[in-house]
Amino acid sequence: MKRILLALLALMALVSIPATVFAEDKDPTPWQYKDHFIKMEALIDEDAEASYDRFMKFVKIEDRYQPKTESLPDGTEFKFYKGDDKNSGLYASTDGKTIGLEIKPLSINGVLGYLEAVNIEYTTELVALLADPSNYEFKTAFVKNDKIAVGITPYEIRDKKGSTTVYKYGLMIFKDLDFYEKAKKIYDAENKE
Repeated sequence: MKRILLALLALMALVSIPATVFAEDKDPTPWQYKDHFIKMEALIDEDAEASYDRFMKFVKIEDRYQPKTESLPDGTEFKFYKGDDKNSGLYASTDGKTIGLEIKPLSINGVLGYLEAVNIEYTTELVALLADPSNYEFKTAFVKNDKIAVGITPYEIRDKKGSTTVYKYGLMIFKDLDFYEKAKKIYDAENKE
């Protein structure tokens, strides 16, 4: 059943993205992304600095940045190790433990591949978000299993002429489920309907 849903969502992605854009981007398949993310996940452990270094080598980014200390609205501090200009990177607790990753921009295939790589089931909300991201732009769907949680946020990208729209996704990957619960509680409070 899960594989059938994955195939249907991949097919919807092909339909929702103009064929010319998809062909130019040469977007990998969900299965290629899955293999990529399985390799990436093997490089990330509790040691944030070592994980950051391995992650940056894996994505072939030579520059290393000093972590920036940030905080949640409740005052919980954490460090952000910047990965690239798109704000992808690694999050760590103040004592150096990896608490999460942010990866963006990703196509729908990238989202499906990551969820397959970490064996997370789809929720009704996630399926709706992936089927019609225009209704969820800048809103986040959360999914989790017993080891990891992921927030998925769609956003629109227009071509240089401003006419063709493509949706990309940002993933906030939570390795620390306690931190996830805090962050999700804050998100839910700030986004009440």
